[in-house]
Amino acid sequence: MINKEILRQVVLKQKKELSQTQHTVTREILYSILKWFKDERIIILTGVRRCGKSTLLKQIMQNTSHWCYVNFEDERLLDFKAQDFEMLNEVLTEIYESSKVYFFDEIQNVEKFETFVRRLHDEGKKIVITGSNAALLSKEFGTRLTGRYQSFEVYPFSFKEFLNFKKITIEKNDFYNIEKKVKLLKLFEEYLSIGIIS
Repeated sequence: MINKEILRQVVLKQKKELSQTQHTVTREILYSILKWFKDERIIILTGVRRCGKSTLLKQIMQNTSHWCYVNFEDERLLDFKAQDFEMLNEVLTEIYESSKVYFFDEIQNVEKFETFVRRLHDEGKKIVITGSNAALLSKEFGTRLTGRYQSFEVYPFSFKEFLNFKKITIEKNDFYNIEKKVKLLKLFEEYLSIGIIS
């Protein structure tokens, strides 16, 4: 069982870090996900490591109100067990007050997390979680939450997002300008070699 004071410190520190969020490239999938906020289902963001799930989660939070957040990748939560969720809920209520939306980053690190997520969902809370495909969409998870979630696959940057990251805008006619076309081809080569893994 985790110590409540440590839990409080983790949640407070993570909340403070969120207020220091730097500017990021708006992901193309963001607006599709935001449309699902009117739906009562749990939103799941899955994808390979380092594809931008956590950043996307923070972008969703910037477009939402009355939320709370926990990142389960914090090493101080290594001993967190399913029976600690009620204590976590108390700490979140204490720190964030009237939360209607729960954001959980990498929650699959906690065994049997789906029972807590289901309880929150049954209480009418909106839940958004991130994690790897294998852990989040396992058979166990699927049986406990069948019909209660909408899953979104998050991929690394598209070429358009890559150009936004580089602060480069292109026009339709740029493909007819030799200098601009050559520059775009070089950028595309860079995107193919490093852009999809950065």
